[in-house]
Amino acid sequence: MSDELDITVYKTESGVCLVPFGRIVGETGAVFQRVAETHLSHRIDQFIINLSNVEFIDSTGLGVLVGLKGRCAEDKVDFLILEPTAPMAQILAMARLDLIFNILRGMEAESLRQSIETEENKVVLRERPSEAVQSVETVFSSASDAWADKPAEEAVPSQTYDLCRQAMEKVRLGEFQRAAELYQQALALDPECLPALNNLAIVYEKKPAWTAQAIETWEKVLAVSRKLDDLTHSERADRRLRRLRALPTES
Repeated sequence: MSDELDITVYKTESGVCLVPFGRIVGETGAVFQRVAETHLSHRIDQFIINLSNVEFIDSTGLGVLVGLKGRCAEDKVDFLILEPTAPMAQILAMARLDLIFNILRGMEAESLRQSIETEENKVVLRERPSEAVQSVETVFSSASDAWADKPAEEAVPSQTYDLCRQAMEKVRLGEFQRAAELYQQALALDPECLPALNNLAIVYEKKPAWTAQAIETWEKVLAVSRKLDDLTHSERADRRLRRLRALPTES
């Protein structure tokens, strides 16, 4: 079996997503570590590893993941694993790393993936760092990133869930006004639906004219998340609010 590894890196102002294709073993594990560390920064909010195209990782590769999580914790960056394949999920479970990693699956992972793995984020730079690696594709962009949440289908009323799904599709299409309207409709049904609040705040960040609404919505996310003792959402809202409040105001 080939040990070649391709890596695509999507980079925005506030997030980095690595998408490896192949097996993270031996030399490819070292290359994976080098590429990851090159793009890890305390200036981002999220560092994401999409494992949906990785079928195997050895102990060296697992060590790289643990090291990256540690670095992210030091820099107060969210470390996220997206959609591990069944073999990868089994390996993570056997190593008990599924207990310490924040692993996203289903629509939650898809929403986040769609927000960062986009064509407008792709400015391709190719290199061949070792004979074990066919290519490394690094993608840069100055586009703004967004964290997106998916409400668990079983945790919210079906109408709220459907509205959130429709809104995520509008975000993907760049129809932010309509997306905001759909999230507002969802929140009218469930005012404390954190994924809808979270995503509405992100939509408002898309346009400078909506900064005031973004701040107001992140404040609601912060209040609800503290009420529900949701540390992930409260920390994210706090970071976003600090960033937005530091922006120069329009005269």
